[in-house]
Amino acid sequence: MKEAIKWTAEHGPCPHGDPRLHTDLARFHDRRREYAEAHRHYVRGSRPGDHARCVMEWVRQGYPSERDLFVTRGVLEYLCVETMKNANIFFENCVKVIDNEGKGKDDADGEAQEEATRGPLINFCEFCTSLNLFSRILAAEIGPVQC
Repeated sequence: MKEAIKWTAEHGPCPHGDPRLHTDLARFHDRRREYAEAHRHYVRGSRPGDHARCVMEWVRQGYPSERDLFVTRGVLEYLCVETMKNANIFFENCVKVIDNEGKGKDDADGEAQEEATRGPLINFCEFCTSLNLFSRILAAEIGPVQC
């Protein structure tokens, strides 16, 4: 599979290889719970919703305070490979999961906790995805990549 991806990167329109092949390889690693490898291929694939689910499963292996780091990593990697649409879908799906997990949890004052979704890194990701900031900068620097 890796050789096929390499070939499509060299001979196809996508500099990282065919997104369908990356998606298939990501799903393979995802089923085996090899989240780091799955993440690497999901970013270059075409299923950001599946990627978000995978990352949110992966988050459960880490500390709760690291959740925003996992989400930010995914968003920034999508932006680096210039797939703004996938960055938005990935981010929205991750935030939905975080919001659903936060429902019903109250702090000492009886107010719902929103710190997981409203932390600085999550806000930064929301800013980047809503303003299309990175893709504009990259387009100005290297020109758009058709993929």
